[in-house]
Amino acid sequence: VNYWNFSIDEIALYDVPSLIDHILKETKVPAINYVGYSLGSTTFFMALAAQPSYNQKIRKMAGLAPACYLNNTNSFASNNKYLPFETFI
Repeated sequence: VNYWNFSIDEIALYDVPSLIDHILKETKVPAINYVGYSLGSTTFFMALAAQPSYNQKIRKMAGLAPACYLNNTNSFASNNKYLPFETFI
């Protein structure tokens, strides 16, 4: 029963940073691209908020359907100057 005694907080504080560090060590690159879906996006945001030094280890991040609300962010897709919709019509 103790094996399952963890929460989203432990995933964000321990698992996500460990995964990032392991990938960096194995690939020998300075930063990685991260794709997270649902809980993977949420725990990523939590991990980087708790440990800002990890921001330097991430080149780009794609958060697909994060299970959280983000305030004070800019969306690439919502900025119409980047999406020429008239070319699709």
